[in-house]
Amino acid sequence: MTEVQPTLLQPMFKDSPLTLGRLLPAGKAAYLGLRSKFCDLRLFFSELEEREWSGHLYATVEGWRAHVLMLEGKAVAAACREDEGELALSSVQDMWNAGATLSGFRLEAEIARALTGVRGPALPESPPSGFSGVWMGSAQTELWLEGRAVGRLVLPSSEQGIYPMPGEARSIALSEPLPRVLLIPHVLTLRGRDALSPITHTYASLRRELGGVAIGLLEHLRDSKPLNSYLTEQNLAPTEAVLLLGRMVESGFLRLEE
Repeated sequence: MTEVQPTLLQPMFKDSPLTLGRLLPAGKAAYLGLRSKFCDLRLFFSELEEREWSGHLYATVEGWRAHVLMLEGKAVAAACREDEGELALSSVQDMWNAGATLSGFRLEAEIARALTGVRGPALPESPPSGFSGVWMGSAQTELWLEGRAVGRLVLPSSEQGIYPMPGEARSIALSEPLPRVLLIPHVLTLRGRDALSPITHTYASLRRELGGVAIGLLEHLRDSKPLNSYLTEQNLAPTEAVLLLGRMVESGFLRLEE
């Protein structure tokens, strides 16, 4: 019996700084240039679920890049800068609200399934018998299912090892919609910038009244980072965040950029 050869795949983002991005094969374009002006992100994900769509999504805005792996209509992996999983998917929502462009590329389900374990560093070992997942070598990368290579990427890599496929792919979901005020850009005022210097009375006053979380928020916004990522880092509920932002606006540390 002739042995079935793995499908030769072309990496779509071979120069990506994100491991998930580098390992994503080029797929057939299914959605191109979607934006929030014309498409509701939640409805779009619902449509993908109804169609049991497999492939990957690519979002970009102002230097930010994000990848989402979809398996049979479910988001099963995501990467954006240093974040993975749920945090990365939250960043996709932030990017979408900031005007990101989103495109989708279809993959065969078995190819997508083999990629579901890509997260964190690879395990520095060879694949065991019956392996399912990703095997990264010095000259190429192979995608395996139940001990059989189903795909091969000509993708030299300094990182070598395996990404085992989880027994059951764990889906990740979009977070609940944030209150509108959390979606409006907040800008530091002169008083807010003054509060970032520990030698000022403004800094001492803000820290005394609202604590270090308020100082951290100013630093976060100063660095143009998504508000939602700070809420996640601090484990702040949206209602708590609304109160905090309201007090900082009232006290003149922030202003809303309508």
